[in-house]
Amino acid sequence: MKFFNLFLSRSALLVLVCLLLFGVPAQSQVTFLEHYPETDIVERVVSIEFYEGKLYVLSQQDAEYIDGFLYRMNTDGSEREILHVFGAEVRYPRHFKLHKGILYGSAEGTVSRLSAFFQYHIEEDKFEVITDLPRWQSWTSLVGHITDSLIWGLSDYSLEDEGSLFTLSLDKKEFEKVYNQTGLDRGQDPVAMLHLDSLFLVAFYRGGGIPLPDEEGVFAGTGCIARMNPDGSDYQVILQGAPGFGAHPLDLFYQEGKIYTVFYDKGRAGPGHIVRFNLDGSEVVSLGTTQQLAVSGFKPVGNNLYGVSRNSLYRVDLAADTALDVFTFGGFPGDVADVFLVDAFCAVSDREFYFSASKGGDYDKGGFFKIIVNTPPSVWGNPGHLVYWDGFEQDAVDLTPYFTDDDLDELVYEAIPDKAGIISFRYAGDTLLLQEEGLGQTWVTVKATDPFGASNQMRFKVTVTDGKTGFEEPEPFLSVYPNPAKKQVFLELELLSSFSSFSLFDSRGQKQFTGEIRSHRTQVDLSRFTPGLYLLEVKGDQVVHRTLIIE
Repeated sequence: MKFFNLFLSRSALLVLVCLLLFGVPAQSQVTFLEHYPETDIVERVVSIEFYEGKLYVLSQQDAEYIDGFLYRMNTDGSEREILHVFGAEVRYPRHFKLHKGILYGSAEGTVSRLSAFFQYHIEEDKFEVITDLPRWQSWTSLVGHITDSLIWGLSDYSLEDEGSLFTLSLDKKEFEKVYNQTGLDRGQDPVAMLHLDSLFLVAFYRGGGIPLPDEEGVFAGTGCIARMNPDGSDYQVILQGAPGFGAHPLDLFYQEGKIYTVFYDKGRAGPGHIVRFNLDGSEVVSLGTTQQLAVSGFKPVGNNLYGVSRNSLYRVDLAADTALDVFTFGGFPGDVADVFLVDAFCAVSDREFYFSASKGGDYDKGGFFKIIVNTPPSVWGNPGHLVYWDGFEQDAVDLTPYFTDDDLDELVYEAIPDKAGIISFRYAGDTLLLQEEGLGQTWVTVKATDPFGASNQMRFKVTVTDGKTGFEEPEPFLSVYPNPAKKQVFLELELLSSFSSFSLFDSRGQKQFTGEIRSHRTQVDLSRFTPGLYLLEVKGDQVVHRTLIIE
């Protein structure tokens, strides 16, 4: 049996400190899908699952004749459809798990039968009670592991033991306890389990080791993690929590010979501690800590595990062996960190998460909300002033130099001119195609939007000219000649102090040349440029003059 090693190596400690200090959570979009009103009816969501584009939600409610709902809704909170109402045969639902299109869950049974199991076939839209159990068999139970024929369940206690590991056959609906040799010297109140071929790992809220007073003042052992055979034999405690570092395990996850768990100190509001260890309990490695008390188990997505603390969403990167906060609750009405307690959590992807929170004093009684971890597109400049000769067919402007997305999302573009009838637009991926509609000059706003609705924009100017019509009034103290030019033009100033520099841009808005103005008559050499349209920009302290030049 192994205890936590509280002394990290100097290098590991340095890495951990750097991660905690410099790991900046990503920007996020928070949307409340549903608010729990301030009424006498207490409602809270206890489980959330995502299946084929829909959210399936299990909620408890303390109302007359109604103890909870199973319902389905869209990810934007719309089209809520009640699938089952709890309150008669099966009362307060506790949680469910999704397995091959079927939701398997546990709930309270009738008064004499305090634990029940149910299933809901999503495609068949069929709710069914599998069985309910008398209190001598199971007081409260959870679904631990599901196969095509069995539910492996966890019971915290009953009239005959202090917790058990059991099976429930789905065809015969037969209940059988596999292990219930519980006690403070072994393990009590199982909270999570793993089924690894011929091996079971079980996390116990308490069991064996250092006695600690719980919130009622009763002394109990810290939690532990044990392994056993599927028939309950060869029981071994392989890892035990330590006070101050994490007394109680919350969940278990297995990958490539390694076990991952999060420990927490219930009632002490200390941080959660995420650790990795071998199947025999050896080589315990701390991957990081949460800011506050850990309140949820792991949700695997790709090569990451996600979990929730009292004030943050955190990620365990299985490849990098690190744990880091992704998002800190706060900054929106009802500040979750202060007034909410997260009750249920669902990770759809590395970017999309759903939560329910209750007991919010300052903002109703909580709510159901969605978080998108997302960074809006960034803008890096603009094409400048694009000048076209009347009759041009089409020009393509590549937008990738001007817009970037840190999340590598595909962007959708929209171009809007301030004035109509001058230029029109078509889109080809990241390319903006411009076509003439008439002579004139206008500003154009290009908006880039990512798949989650975050956007940014940039502006540039477009001129379509016939070479005769001017679209900007010349300054009375500045003349530019000859125009059309022949290899050179001259800038003639009445007041030398009015302007200090000039720049030459091509028709794509790219700067070609910059010079200083040092006399009343300044020559601009165009001999090295190909014939075409150019924009000459003359700058002073308080004035800018732009002139279209035909070379």
